[in-house]
Amino acid sequence: CSVKQSLKFNGKSIIRGFNEIHVLNTLPNNVTPLIVRCQSKDNDLGGDHTLHVKDDFHWKITGTTTFFCFFLWGSKQQSVQVFNAATPQFCGRIEGAPGPVCYWEVKADGFYVSSHYPAPRGYFTKVHDW
Repeated sequence: CSVKQSLKFNGKSIIRGFNEIHVLNTLPNNVTPLIVRCQSKDNDLGGDHTLHVKDDFHWKITGTTTFFCFFLWGSKQQSVQVFNAATPQFCGRIEGAPGPVCYWEVKADGFYVSSHYPAPRGYFTKVHDW
């Protein structure tokens, strides 16, 4: 599995041949940031990342390697499988993108996935509670 990661607040870059996964902090606007750590069996994406409201942590991978993210928000914590061989069914192709793009929204009531961002109402599917 090849991995390329970046922490961006606006915009995105596409690299040919990669799937792209985004984790978006859409929690209520307060002083408690979201702490995220994402990894596969073989790749740790740089340890803990602090995301403030509207921040976007994203990375690109080849293949179907399973990735988990561990989330901490105040007293809440959760582990969510954000990418595996079946994930592309929730993801979409964006014009010019070489592979599926998956958007994960972290909200106060749980974790949602979509093929678009910003997504029209109803495009995000809730897949996990805190």
